[in-house]
Amino acid sequence: MMEPMDLPGANHVADFILATARLDSDTRFDQLQLNKLCYLVNGFTLREQDEPAFYNDVEAWRHGPVVPEVYQAYRRYGREPITELDMCRTSLDDRKNVAERWAELFPILGRKVATIAYGVVREYGRYSGWDLATMTHKRRTPWKRAYRPGRNRVIPTDDIMRFYRKLKSDDNRR
Repeated sequence: MMEPMDLPGANHVADFILATARLDSDTRFDQLQLNKLCYLVNGFTLREQDEPAFYNDVEAWRHGPVVPEVYQAYRRYGREPITELDMCRTSLDDRKNVAERWAELFPILGRKVATIAYGVVREYGRYSGWDLATMTHKRRTPWKRAYRPGRNRVIPTDDIMRFYRKLKSDDNRR
Protein backbone atom coordinates (compact mmCIF):
# COMPACT_ATOMS: atom_id res chain seq x y z
CA MET A 1 0.00 0.00 0.00
CA MET A 2 1.20 3.48 -0.82
CA GLU A 3 1.79 6.16 1.78
CA PRO A 4 -1.37 8.25 2.24
CA MET A 5 0.15 11.61 1.08
CA ASP A 6 -3.00 13.32 2.44
CA LEU A 7 -5.11 11.43 -0.08
CA PRO A 8 -8.52 9.99 0.73
CA GLY A 9 -9.05 6.27 1.04
CA ALA A 10 -10.56 4.25 -1.79
CA ASN A 11 -13.68 3.68 0.30
CA HIS A 12 -14.27 7.45 0.31
CA VAL A 13 -14.12 7.39 -3.49
CA ALA A 14 -16.37 4.30 -3.61
CA ASP A 15 -19.01 5.90 -1.40
CA PHE A 16 -18.83 9.10 -3.46
CA ILE A 17 -19.36 7.08 -6.66
CA LEU A 18 -22.36 5.28 -5.16
CA ALA A 19 -23.88 8.50 -3.81
CA THR A 20 -23.32 10.32 -7.11
CA ALA A 21 -24.98 7.56 -9.12
CA ARG A 22 -27.93 7.41 -6.77
CA LEU A 23 -28.49 11.17 -6.71
CA ASP A 24 -27.73 11.86 -10.38
CA SER A 25 -29.49 9.03 -12.17
CA ASP A 26 -30.97 6.73 -9.51
CA THR A 27 -28.46 4.07 -10.57
CA ARG A 28 -27.06 1.34 -8.35
CA PHE A 29 -23.90 -0.64 -8.93
CA ASP A 30 -22.72 -4.08 -7.90
CA GLN A 31 -19.31 -4.51 -6.33
CA LEU A 32 -17.67 -5.58 -9.62
CA GLN A 33 -18.81 -2.34 -11.28
CA LEU A 34 -17.79 -0.32 -8.25
CA ASN A 35 -14.25 -1.67 -8.26
CA LYS A 36 -13.81 -0.96 -11.95
CA LEU A 37 -15.23 2.56 -11.55
CA CYS A 38 -12.81 3.22 -8.66
CA TYR A 39 -9.97 2.05 -10.91
CA LEU A 40 -11.11 4.37 -13.70
CA VAL A 41 -11.34 7.33 -11.32
CA ASN A 42 -7.82 6.57 -10.18
CA GLY A 43 -6.50 6.27 -13.74
CA PHE A 44 -8.06 9.50 -14.95
CA THR A 45 -6.95 11.30 -11.78
CA LEU A 46 -3.37 10.12 -12.34
CA ARG A 47 -3.58 11.46 -15.89
CA GLU A 48 -4.96 14.84 -14.82
CA GLN A 49 -3.04 15.62 -11.64
CA ASP A 50 -0.02 13.30 -11.41
CA GLU A 51 -1.18 11.69 -8.18
CA PRO A 52 -3.72 8.98 -7.46
CA ALA A 53 -7.31 9.56 -6.37
CA PHE A 54 -6.72 7.45 -3.24
CA TYR A 55 -3.83 6.01 -1.27
CA ASN A 56 -4.84 2.34 -1.56
CA ASP A 57 -3.19 -0.05 -3.98
CA VAL A 58 -5.04 -1.46 -6.97
CA GLU A 59 -4.47 -5.16 -7.64
CA ALA A 60 -4.79 -7.33 -10.75
CA TRP A 61 -7.37 -10.01 -9.95
CA ARG A 62 -8.94 -12.56 -12.27
CA HIS A 63 -11.85 -10.30 -13.25
CA GLY A 64 -9.84 -7.11 -13.60
CA PRO A 65 -8.49 -4.35 -11.37
CA VAL A 66 -9.67 -4.48 -7.76
CA VAL A 67 -9.08 -2.27 -4.75
CA PRO A 68 -8.99 -4.89 -1.96
CA GLU A 69 -10.41 -2.49 0.63
CA VAL A 70 -13.40 -1.70 -1.58
CA TYR A 71 -13.89 -5.38 -2.35
CA GLN A 72 -13.88 -6.24 1.37
CA ALA A 73 -16.35 -3.47 2.17
CA TYR A 74 -18.86 -4.56 -0.49
CA ARG A 75 -18.22 -8.25 -1.12
CA ARG A 76 -21.30 -9.26 0.84
CA TYR A 77 -23.42 -8.00 -2.06
CA GLY A 78 -21.88 -10.38 -4.58
CA ARG A 79 -23.59 -9.69 -7.91
CA GLU A 80 -26.51 -7.88 -6.31
CA PRO A 81 -26.85 -4.08 -6.34
CA ILE A 82 -25.25 -2.33 -3.39
CA THR A 83 -27.90 -0.92 -1.06
CA GLU A 84 -25.92 1.20 1.40
CA LEU A 85 -22.83 3.34 1.69
CA ASP A 86 -20.26 1.33 3.59
CA MET A 87 -18.45 3.99 5.59
CA CYS A 88 -21.55 5.46 7.23
CA ARG A 89 -24.05 2.63 6.78
CA THR A 90 -26.46 4.98 5.03
CA SER A 91 -29.17 3.30 2.98
CA LEU A 92 -29.13 4.36 -0.65
CA ASP A 93 -32.92 4.61 -0.35
CA ASP A 94 -32.49 7.52 2.09
CA ARG A 95 -31.86 10.28 -0.47
CA LYS A 96 -31.58 13.03 2.15
CA ASN A 97 -28.80 11.26 4.06
CA VAL A 98 -27.12 10.18 0.81
CA ALA A 99 -27.07 13.84 -0.27
CA GLU A 100 -25.59 14.86 3.10
CA ARG A 101 -22.92 12.17 2.81
CA TRP A 102 -22.14 13.27 -0.76
CA ALA A 103 -21.63 16.83 0.53
CA GLU A 104 -19.31 15.53 3.27
CA LEU A 105 -17.27 13.47 0.80
CA PHE A 106 -16.83 16.22 -1.80
CA PRO A 107 -14.21 18.18 0.20
CA ILE A 108 -12.51 14.95 1.31
CA LEU A 109 -11.95 14.00 -2.32
CA GLY A 110 -11.32 17.56 -3.45
CA ARG A 111 -12.87 19.34 -6.42
CA LYS A 112 -10.66 17.70 -9.08
CA VAL A 113 -11.14 14.09 -7.95
CA ALA A 114 -14.85 14.64 -7.29
CA THR A 115 -15.27 16.10 -10.78
CA ILE A 116 -13.41 13.17 -12.34
CA ALA A 117 -15.50 10.71 -10.31
CA TYR A 118 -18.69 12.41 -11.46
CA GLY A 119 -17.52 12.17 -15.08
CA VAL A 120 -16.63 8.49 -14.69
CA VAL A 121 -20.08 7.74 -13.26
CA ARG A 122 -21.76 9.61 -16.13
CA GLU A 123 -19.59 8.03 -18.85
CA TYR A 124 -18.98 4.48 -17.57
CA GLY A 125 -21.79 3.89 -15.08
CA ARG A 126 -24.00 2.55 -17.87
CA TYR A 127 -21.70 -0.44 -18.41
CA SER A 128 -22.06 -3.71 -16.52
CA GLY A 129 -19.25 -4.97 -14.32
CA TRP A 130 -18.44 -7.57 -16.97
CA ASP A 131 -18.29 -4.93 -19.70
CA LEU A 132 -15.93 -2.85 -17.56
CA ALA A 133 -13.81 -5.91 -16.81
CA THR A 134 -13.56 -6.62 -20.54
CA MET A 135 -12.36 -3.05 -21.14
CA THR A 136 -9.61 -3.47 -18.55
CA HIS A 137 -8.51 -6.84 -19.96
CA LYS A 138 -7.43 -5.56 -23.36
CA ARG A 139 -3.85 -5.79 -24.60
CA ARG A 140 -1.33 -3.40 -23.08
CA THR A 141 -3.55 -2.41 -20.17
CA PRO A 142 -1.97 -2.15 -16.71
CA TRP A 143 -4.12 -5.10 -15.58
CA LYS A 144 -2.89 -7.26 -18.46
CA ARG A 145 0.73 -6.43 -17.64
CA ALA A 146 0.35 -7.20 -13.92
CA TYR A 147 -2.03 -10.17 -13.90
CA ARG A 148 -0.74 -13.67 -13.19
CA PRO A 149 -3.34 -16.45 -12.87
CA GLY A 150 -3.91 -17.45 -9.27
CA ARG A 151 -2.05 -14.45 -7.83
CA ASN A 152 -3.44 -11.05 -6.89
CA ARG A 153 -0.64 -8.62 -7.71
CA VAL A 154 -0.38 -4.88 -7.19
CA ILE A 155 -0.69 -2.90 -10.39
CA PRO A 156 2.10 -0.32 -10.19
CA THR A 157 0.74 3.21 -9.99
CA ASP A 158 3.33 4.35 -12.54
CA ASP A 159 1.97 1.79 -15.04
CA ILE A 160 -1.57 3.10 -14.54
CA MET A 161 -0.37 6.69 -14.95
CA ARG A 162 1.57 5.96 -18.15
CA PHE A 163 -1.37 4.07 -19.65
CA TYR A 164 -3.93 6.80 -18.94
CA ARG A 165 -1.64 9.53 -20.22
CA LYS A 166 -1.43 7.71 -23.56
CA LEU A 167 -5.21 7.42 -23.93
CA LYS A 168 -7.04 9.76 -26.21
CA SER A 169 -10.25 11.17 -24.79
CA ASP A 170 -12.31 9.07 -27.22
CA ASP A 171 -10.30 5.87 -26.72
CA ASN A 172 -12.24 2.99 -25.16
CA ARG A 173 -9.26 0.80 -24.14
CA ARG A 174 -9.58 1.42 -20.41
